Amino acid sequence: IHHEKRKLWVSETQQALMHKSSVNCTNGNYIFPSPYFAFAEKIKTKVIAAKTTTMVSPVHLILFGSSSIIYHGDHVMLDEWIPLDMPGQSAALLCGLRKALEGLLMRLAVDPQIAACPAGLDSDILEAVYA
Repeated sequence: IHHEKRKLWVSETQQALMHKSSVNCTNGNYIFPSPYFAFAEKIKTKVIAAKTTTMVSPVHLILFGSSSIIYHGDHVMLDEWIPLDMPGQSAALLCGLRKALEGLLMRLAVDPQIAACPAGLDSDILEAVYA
């Protein structure tokens, strides 16, 4: 989670700096459209730095980047430390889509030919993603 300037929260208790080589690195007080970033590598020199960063949305985090999703009345909490300003119903719908996508990926791993001509539920899942 982007905090200020180059500072990111990379866990509930640990901050890191956005690596200077990152295209997202800024020393100013730039306000990103989304405060959430994914990174490919965390390196430690004198400080901890997050390298190869990309900005992500709450939708990305729910679909691909969280292990637990809890609704707390006025916000959604991912992995017990990442707050999202999102209605609970929207989060629930995304959780349903995530489960459906995981099932589709498992079926595709067993039978890749499904991708050539998806039918039934698989077709519906892909249509929802394309929309």
